[in-house]
Amino acid sequence: MSNSTCDSNSCSKNQISERTIGIDLGTTRCCVAAIDKNGIPFTIENDQGLKTTPSYVLYESNSNVKVGKAAMNSQYPGEKLIYDSKRLIGRQYSDQAVTEDCERWSFVVVRNDTEPDEGKAMIKVNDRLIAPEKVSAELLKSMKRDAERHFGGQEVKNAVITVPAYFNSRQKEMTMEAAKIAGLNVLKLLTEPTAAAIALGIKSTESNRIKMIYDLGGGTFDVSIGRIVEKNGQKSELEIFAISGHTHLGGEDFDNIIIEDAIKHFQDKHEVNYPDSKTTRRRLCNQCREVKENMANTISNQQIDMVATVDDKRLSYTYTINQAQFYELCKEKFEGTLSIVDEAIENARKVVPDIVIDDILLVGGSTRIPRIKELLREKFPNAKILHNVNPDEAVAVGAAILAAQLSDPRYKNQAPKPQQSSSSSSNQPSSNNNKNDMSINYPEITSNTDIESGYMRLEIRESLPLSIGMEIRGGVNKIIIKRGTVYPCEVKIPTYTVVDNQPSFTADIFEGERARARDNVRIGTIVMNYLRPVERGSKHTTTFTIDNSGILHIKHVEEVSGRTAPLQINFNGQRNLNIDVANYVEQASRFKAADELFLLASSLRRAFEDDLHQKKRQLGSNRQGLENNIARARSIIDSCLAYCGGFPENPNEIAQNRNAFNIEFNGLQLI
Repeated sequence: MSNSTCDSNSCSKNQISERTIGIDLGTTRCCVAAIDKNGIPFTIENDQGLKTTPSYVLYESNSNVKVGKAAMNSQYPGEKLIYDSKRLIGRQYSDQAVTEDCERWSFVVVRNDTEPDEGKAMIKVNDRLIAPEKVSAELLKSMKRDAERHFGGQEVKNAVITVPAYFNSRQKEMTMEAAKIAGLNVLKLLTEPTAAAIALGIKSTESNRIKMIYDLGGGTFDVSIGRIVEKNGQKSELEIFAISGHTHLGGEDFDNIIIEDAIKHFQDKHEVNYPDSKTTRRRLCNQCREVKENMANTISNQQIDMVATVDDKRLSYTYTINQAQFYELCKEKFEGTLSIVDEAIENARKVVPDIVIDDILLVGGSTRIPRIKELLREKFPNAKILHNVNPDEAVAVGAAILAAQLSDPRYKNQAPKPQQSSSSSSNQPSSNNNKNDMSINYPEITSNTDIESGYMRLEIRESLPLSIGMEIRGGVNKIIIKRGTVYPCEVKIPTYTVVDNQPSFTADIFEGERARARDNVRIGTIVMNYLRPVERGSKHTTTFTIDNSGILHIKHVEEVSGRTAPLQINFNGQRNLNIDVANYVEQASRFKAADELFLLASSLRRAFEDDLHQKKRQLGSNRQGLENNIARARSIIDSCLAYCGGFPENPNEIAQNRNAFNIEFNGLQLI
């Protein structure tokens, strides 16, 4: 790949492409790439002549911020040096992933206690609270500056930025916010394995072979499976049909395993607890990372000189580790990547039932670990392991290729509009609470974006990692857009007010697969106050849209007035005990029986409530001579409505109470 700076003539000849960049916003390092005047992708060097920049940000003061090596190599940075911001972005402070990471970070993470981002994980530097997306913005600004310097000072605004395949909507939304702060217009958020597949596709010489992208970076792991399709004798289309991943698995986790082993040996030697000093641990972390990287190239012993002060005593220990010991320590993590590969293959079988992996492209710095290649060779003995794309640069290169095509009028096609579905529901409201009930018929919601290039057509079919749901009465998570749906897509659902003169509409929005709303991740809320004072049953329409970056947008409309309300992102939901998306899917399978029982109870309760409301309406006004019976009927109806309002979850109990009500109600003379 060429990295020569273009002259003024070549820049002006192809301005649109050359002012558009692809950015790999990585956990441990970032990379920026572009397309030259001949359509060849290349990576852009930073001001130190390096093609990747460490994802480190140092806040020396409010006005003095250092990025990359300059930040990483600063003396005595203390708690002002921020890294791993990608592991914090879009997360709640209470999330288990944040809690575990905080124990090893040398900077301070706190809970934001103010609106509108109450509950959000924030970074504390001196007396200042910094949002993780602002740290990411500093990294993006650095990439933008490097690109503008390369292009002779010309402004660069348009970019494709990559994210892990299993980032949720809130994490993607905050990544977009980081880009906005950095002054970038995001053409698309592209998943990292798809970007790597694009880079591979452009350089590939063979068509119709099944290719797997194995992307093991510093903080995340992604797998994608696809193929280059040949039509009319020409390589013409890149298709990605399966993606899987883990947002909390990568080189830093291997570092931490070495760190914990070193600390254990130190403590066993001196019979003391290793100090909690974040500076001491940060120094050890840097040493362990260097040792890990050395072991990618040698089987000889590696040593770490550990020095720590405990109870005013200076203690030292030389920790020794070799490649075989490292492999044994990380065995579970290494082999765990293969289970994610298996999940991707199972998803791919829905498209290609007899799938066989022909080629494997290794992406991400952690794939330099020899054991990773050995495991893949053992699992796929007949597959080729490809080395024709630099593992540190492939993601940025793929993003740059797509960015150039999205912005260049010679190649840009109008993407199809999201397929719309307007689902019907009964005209009768079904409960008596501001949490609205609805009935939804699921269409085949599929959409893809085709971009024509000088090389091939890129058929980008990225799908939702988790289902999108709305909480309805009784704490039920009503799935609106199912996991695996290809985006962009759109679904419209009707809802209805449930009491006369209902003052407001409130609905929490969740990502996850569980039937009970609180067992999923709350990502936001729809709130509309001061509704028109009308009878129960007034129609509202809620439109759920997933854009081409996989970000959720919601528009709620009160039909009688035309007023609208958007989705408000929240960070103060239930504590997220799952570190990764895969845990949600696994839990949904493990607790399937319990969820089905919960849904059965909810269905029986709603049917009971509907019956009670209908009977109450039919009572009408008092009839002469039947006043006492009608009063008794109203009393038992109100009593049963109160029972249902407590959201009982025992199906047998609900059925018994309904049967008892029917016996007593039918025994009253009401006409």
